[in-house]
Amino acid sequence: MNHIIETTIRRNNRVLLLICLGMLMIVGAAAALNYRFLVNWVLGPAQPTHSEIAAITDLAQVERPYITITGNDVYETGVTLNRTEKNTNNETVIANYLAVLIGKDRLLLVKTNATESESTFTGVLVPAPAEVIDMILSDAETAEQKENLQNAFMPVMLDSVDDFRGHGWLGIGIGVLVSLVALAGLALWFHRFTDMSTHPIADNLKRLGQLESVITQIELELASPHDQVRGLHFTSNFVVLTSRINLDAARLADVAWAFKQITQHRTYGIPTGKTYAAVIKDRTGHQIILTGPEKDINAALENLQRRAPWIVMGYSQDLESSWNNQRDSFLAAVEQRKQGIA
Repeated sequence: MNHIIETTIRRNNRVLLLICLGMLMIVGAAAALNYRFLVNWVLGPAQPTHSEIAAITDLAQVERPYITITGNDVYETGVTLNRTEKNTNNETVIANYLAVLIGKDRLLLVKTNATESESTFTGVLVPAPAEVIDMILSDAETAEQKENLQNAFMPVMLDSVDDFRGHGWLGIGIGVLVSLVALAGLALWFHRFTDMSTHPIADNLKRLGQLESVITQIELELASPHDQVRGLHFTSNFVVLTSRINLDAARLADVAWAFKQITQHRTYGIPTGKTYAAVIKDRTGHQIILTGPEKDINAALENLQRRAPWIVMGYSQDLESSWNNQRDSFLAAVEQRKQGIA
């Protein structure tokens, strides 16, 4: 015996395991790539000394770019970041650029919503925008003053406008959520791995009778010669739909209604093709759906009708209404047809 049902369940479980592990790997990779950001976000702003700030020449070597700094003095540069309203063309100041004295002779450019009355700022060190420095230097009255200012300004800027921790909440929240989903998936995988009867495939087969007996009977009939259209198997007592990671079945004696479903696909209102499916419904309301080329769908339904001539074949809105609203009468009519054929 090939144990098709057990193999399918294990393969389905393996897919769940790989998905969950993949999710955790993605979260881990994202955390590794953003390690410095996470460290700064968790530990909060560092408080480096003026000499440590003044010594910065390369941001890539700064482990804690999220800092709080208090300057010896603060100067207005006259440069602002403005936003132009679309409707009125009015400009609104959304940030100021201040020069903060670090040590005795270094100037740190600070992008802030504050004014020069404040001297303590918290933000992230980023490269100083060359265009802003040029605008500040353009106000120098002499070449010597311009050179002195250029030498005084550090190559980095403190951005206290950007919400560093706020951005972190979103990313970390997503990472935690994905991790929790993955861990829940792993718990589900372990539960199904240790008890296959809890798997949805097995749980679905329980409606057909005692699980072990149903599985044994289906396995035996699948191993015997039988008709098959694509993944739909017609055995002595069952209609079984198989794929690599799924399996569905219905007792042939319980099949009550079957029809061909045609879906017209459109793109921007233009027909782009059709897809076909055989829909098979049993007495419990469960349905099996086989998709494929129209000729295969027709062949599957013809095979089914030969084996179960009592079933209602074809679709109409009246039939759907009767199935949904008067199921007992629908099934009674099918049973009467079945008895008449017998």
